[in-house]
This record gives sequence, C-alpha cells and structure tokens, in this order.
Amino acid sequence: MAPGHPRSATRMVPKLCWTSGSALPAPRQAPRPAPRPAPRPAPRPSGPAAHDRRVRHHRRRHEVKARGFFNIFKQDSKDDGGGDDPDPSFTWSKDVSVDEVVIMQWKDENDSSGKEYNIVYRNGGPVDAAGVEVLCDKIDWPRRPQEKLDKALRNSYLVAAVTLEEPGCPPEARRLIGTARCTSDGAFNATIWDLIVDPEFQGLGLGKALMELLVRSLLKRDISNITLYADSAVVPFYKRLGFDVDPEGIKGMFFKFGV
Repeated sequence: MAPGHPRSATRMVPKLCWTSGSALPAPRQAPRPAPRPAPRPAPRPSGPAAHDRRVRHHRRRHEVKARGFFNIFKQDSKDDGGGDDPDPSFTWSKDVSVDEVVIMQWKDENDSSGKEYNIVYRNGGPVDAAGVEVLCDKIDWPRRPQEKLDKALRNSYLVAAVTLEEPGCPPEARRLIGTARCTSDGAFNATIWDLIVDPEFQGLGLGKALMELLVRSLLKRDISNITLYADSAVVPFYKRLGFDVDPEGIKGMFFKFGV
C-alpha cells in the first residue's frame, strides 16, 4: 500500500436468524463503514533540484530571463533530497566579486510596452531608510523610528540592497525590492539583520541570493564567524544555507531591560 493512502475499511455484515412461531425480527442494519479520511497531500519536494523547478515555473509566469546567476552558486550541484540539511552544492568561495551583480532580468507581464528591467545586488552603497520602511510595512514588521533606522543603516558594517532598475538608470530611479545588513567587528565576527524581500518578488530566490552574496562579501573580508537571529518559521530556510541552531550548545542570550 502506498504511503499516505488511507487503509480500506472492512464492511461487516451480521448473520440474520429466524425461528418458527416468532415474529420475523426487523433486519439489522449493517454498521456503516468509518468515513475515509481525506488523502494527505503529497509532501512538497525539497532539495536544490525541486527549488530550481519552482523558480523556473515562477520565471515563466513573470517572463523572467535568468542571467546564469544560479550557476554561480551551483557548481557540482547535487540533489541532496533533504529539507533542513545544508545544501552540499554551496561552495562559499571568496573568489566571486559581489559588490555589484545582475541577478536576473525581469519583465512585468502587465506592462504592454515589454520593457525589461534588471534585478541587481549591491553592497557598500547608501540605502534609504524610508525605502526600507516601505518594505517593512509590506511584510507587516513593526515600525521603527526612521531616524534610528537611518542611524542603524549608516553604522552597519555592510548594507546590501537588491533593486529593480532599467539598464543605465540613475541611482534615484532604482526601486528597492530587497535588503539586508550586518554588523561586525571587522575582523572575526559578523551578525546579519533585517533580511527583507518585497512580497511582489518573493519566490524568485532573491532572499537566497541576498544571503549568499552577503556571506561571500564577509568571507572576502576574512570574516567567517557569521551569526543571525531568526523566527522559528524561517529556520529551515537558513539551515539550507549552511547555518546551524545552537552549534556545540552555544546559546544566544538577550538582556532584559528593567528586570
């Protein structure tokens, strides 16, 4: 029997008996079989190959033309078939320049002009706090004072941005659709914060691209002890990128103000 299929219920039919001189008893109703449970949906395929299939499907819907971005990261790729294990195809090399990378080309299917845009990753440049707040609002993150957010961005070690833009457009015409930042001592340790992708562009692998390119930027600077904080719902996403929860029993601790 295939896994996930309900077991067939056995129909029990009782034997009826009748003796001379007695009234014929009313026929007993056979017990109704137990209702069959709804079949379980097939588990969602996991692993790099399944992820690439979903990305290709999404690209076809939005007429996205990839520029070989995923080939940068999938040298000697294999389908590990796992969900939460680190992807063995990742090779965190320091040799890929990541200050500016065209991730893919994108065409709005609702735009009759057929205009194509680039989706570009950059780090090291200024990121507008107001644009970050717009992204936070779209994913229902609580608002923070904009002057403090601007200060956090300016004082971060690296701020990465993913923008939607026409080729050759000026910086003020770029639309911010993803961002992440990290703090660091510049030598040993770095912590990644505030990974955000515009919901309109989720499903294209941009969150994964942001993380991979930001980690490469840190490795180029010889910083390899990289940490982050994550909600439980997104822990599997970070595990697939090679992060681990409480490695060697190390616990993250938070100071409780006012206690």
